[in-house]
Amino acid sequence: MLSAKTAVVSMVRDPVQKAMSSFYWQVKHRGQGLKWVLPDIEAGMPFEEWITTPSGRSNIQHGTFAAWVKVLTSPQARWETIGIDMSVEAALEAADRHCAFIGLTEAFDASVFTLAALIGLPAAPMWEVHCSSTSSRRKENLDTETLGRLEEMLADDIKIYNVLRQRFYDRYGPAVEYFNTNVGTLKRA
Repeated sequence: MLSAKTAVVSMVRDPVQKAMSSFYWQVKHRGQGLKWVLPDIEAGMPFEEWITTPSGRSNIQHGTFAAWVKVLTSPQARWETIGIDMSVEAALEAADRHCAFIGLTEAFDASVFTLAALIGLPAAPMWEVHCSSTSSRRKENLDTETLGRLEEMLADDIKIYNVLRQRFYDRYGPAVEYFNTNVGTLKRA
């Protein structure tokens, strides 16, 4: 669906936090008859149990950055067959080939500000929250066993994330510092 001239912009997120956010976003929409809320979550399964189920593991793996760049690399690939079978090196190479800019969710405003400056916009756009999980659960609050399970399941994606995070700060650190010092936020009050 994307032409060769399409510029892909991505924001990457800590893989463990992303898995938690995906779960709690679905929890927020339980009881609404939405097809994307998985049956286990609809039935009230807790996060710690859900990550041990085949549907939980599949949902987590399909949401990885490696899965997304694999689809960009092989558009004919079906989501059902993706899994995490792309090496860290191949995922980073695909990210470099397909993504014109990769920002960080943890530095979302600074990433948007930097992207706007890179493409020559006279001002960075403001944004509003329209969709979130509303969960305050953070990976720092997970028990050791659950965190260990997730980190093992997402080991390759964590490596990819850490490289992309370091690249972001290496490339755009001065812009992030300027943003943090002089702008602060792009979020509408």
